Amino acid sequence: MESTSKTAPRRLSIRAALLHSERGAISILGLILAMLLIALTFYALGIGRTILAQEAMQDAADAAGFASAVIHARGMNLIVYINWVMAALLAILIALRLLQALFTIGAIVFAALATPTFGATLPMAGFCTNAAHGFERAYNAAKPPVEAGLRLAHFAEKGVSVIVPAVATLGALGEAAESHYPATGAFALPSRIRLPVESDEFSVLCERGGREVGKIVLAPLGEGMRDQFGDVIGDLTKSMSEYFCGGGKGAPPSYSRTIEKTYPELEGADCKSEEDCTLAGLRNMEAKPNVHADDPCPPYSACEKRALQARAYCDPSSGRTPKSYTYLKQDLEIVYRHHPDGSVVEESRKVLSQSEEKLGRSPCDYTPGFDLPWSPWESRARPNGEKRPLPVCKRTLNHVGPPGDNGLSPPRHELHISHILSCTFEEKIEEPLTEEGETMNGDDSMTPMRVETDLKLGGGAFQIRTVAFGDGVGPGYFKDGVNVVITAPAAEEEGALPELAQTIEGLSADAMTFLGKVSIAQAEYYFADVDGEASREDWMWRPAWTARLRRFRLPSKEEEDSERSRMEATAARDDADSAEFGGLKREGSPEGSCQKAMGNCGGFWEALLSLDEMVIH
Repeated sequence: MESTSKTAPRRLSIRAALLHSERGAISILGLILAMLLIALTFYALGIGRTILAQEAMQDAADAAGFASAVIHARGMNLIVYINWVMAALLAILIALRLLQALFTIGAIVFAALATPTFGATLPMAGFCTNAAHGFERAYNAAKPPVEAGLRLAHFAEKGVSVIVPAVATLGALGEAAESHYPATGAFALPSRIRLPVESDEFSVLCERGGREVGKIVLAPLGEGMRDQFGDVIGDLTKSMSEYFCGGGKGAPPSYSRTIEKTYPELEGADCKSEEDCTLAGLRNMEAKPNVHADDPCPPYSACEKRALQARAYCDPSSGRTPKSYTYLKQDLEIVYRHHPDGSVVEESRKVLSQSEEKLGRSPCDYTPGFDLPWSPWESRARPNGEKRPLPVCKRTLNHVGPPGDNGLSPPRHELHISHILSCTFEEKIEEPLTEEGETMNGDDSMTPMRVETDLKLGGGAFQIRTVAFGDGVGPGYFKDGVNVVITAPAAEEEGALPELAQTIEGLSADAMTFLGKVSIAQAEYYFADVDGEASREDWMWRPAWTARLRRFRLPSKEEEDSERSRMEATAARDDADSAEFGGLKREGSPEGSCQKAMGNCGGFWEALLSLDEMVIH
């Protein structure tokens, strides 16, 4: 008993010591920090996985947008090829009509020569008449199948314009879903139901067909002359499309062509004999300035006479608007003498350089990059009886000080438009060939396609904005590691740990998951004018449509309103064609496109507006 009583106080003291011992506190803190470190590790791994998923999603959006734009570009090129087929078909009728017209003119010429030749040309007139009738019969025989082919080609172009956007949408969806995990699909904002094309005028097709005929017939002349004469025949067939490409009984009313006419007109423009033309040519050579002489256009010479006529006729204040000006430009260094009465006269001049130049505007207009403007157009050549005519306009290139004691000013560096030599205007001329006859216009169902007239390259109609989406994105199983730490029993006993862990959970759930949920991209299809010589009329006659990725930007309010107005104006036509060919159905808003693809998309457009203000792509 005595030993037991001695050990009891010892046990009580050990227990008290254990209760008051603080040597293990650091272990508890280390355990808590270890759990936090594990949670942060899983959080960092989750962020890494989300970044990789986001890159994959962005690849999906880029691929979907670019694939869709490529398909749209190929659709435009396909319509170009169909336009070529239509021009080739119509070229058959044009060739027959052209031969008929040539033999008809030949018959008229030989018939007119019958009287002075005492009937020697009548057999040739009869041959030409029979040949013209034969080509007329061939034209009438070829016309029905050619027209059927044109209608079929036009129908095919309408189908391509509707089917291609549907194929592009399906292709983008498949590209995103099949090749770019974790994306499960993509959609456009909003998806378009047809390509931005419309029916062109039938005369344009007739012109293109005429060019092909001219190039084929004149192929032995070489490429330069072939193209030039091909354009002439194209203009001829366009101006007389009712005859060449319309009804089989029409007669060509006239041949019209736009030319550049030069004023003042050269002498002998309407000369009749070889002698008159030779003399006129010599006089025209005398009126040509010699830029290698000290005075390229001497006073009172034929050159100056013609230049003064051009100065008056080409004056912009006359109300005429020339297309271009040809003028004599001189770079001069001039010394002026100042007289006591205040008058200033030219003392001497030195010609630094001079040249004959041509410009598509008045040479006296403001020139960007120069502080000192040109003086106004001087319509009077010798207002005070000067020996040398005043320049049309001039510009001083340096600032000089006051004259010296001798009255001479420092040399002034001036540019002079000394003379206007000529100006050109566009004029339309008409050459009647035969008497007018019965005509008939081409059917609207046989016309080629063109880009809609109110559209410009780079506009909203050519932009493809896509959104890729997927469910298998976010931190994945790394989030479970964070949750394990959060739900650990040891953590529940601490006050600060659950709050910090729940913050980590909120970050992983909101930031990482939302970041990888969708990706957006923008691409466009456009006409690649490599040589810079194509006009708007060539957009649907050259297979140069291609695609590229663009930096994502939502359309501005002006672009959005313009696109909405355009779509509303063509809604009836687009919906009818889409229903006929089984194309896409119209989605009125981005939310509609999103809801159709993903389901619930509440606030989708507002989210995109917020993302558009950030650096997204």
